Amino acid sequence: MVVLAVAGAWAGESASREDFRKELNLVYNHPNPFNPSTTINYVLLQPAEVTVDVFDLRGRHMARLVDSYQEEGENFAVWKTLTAPSGTYIFRLEADEVQVFRKMMLVR
Repeated sequence: MVVLAVAGAWAGESASREDFRKELNLVYNHPNPFNPSTTINYVLLQPAEVTVDVFDLRGRHMARLVDSYQEEGENFAVWKTLTAPSGTYIFRLEADEVQVFRKMMLVR
């Protein structure tokens, strides 16, 4: 079951994974590039167990920002880092078997 918002889906209408992948702009972070923190915004169509993780380009896990059950609607996670070096990082948002990956850049 897909729980992330898809543009064009009507209330009560379930969106397919394919529809979701077409609307990836609904999961984003700002500012990007950032220093020292960025906010990751996302929308849930229904309550779900959500995780948001940050990885470096070598695949090393840097932080878990969210690991909880969340209600439907707009949600966000904040990554504030004072120790990570400048570079490109990947965040992964996972909710109900759907994963979204995005790049973000930390500039010191």
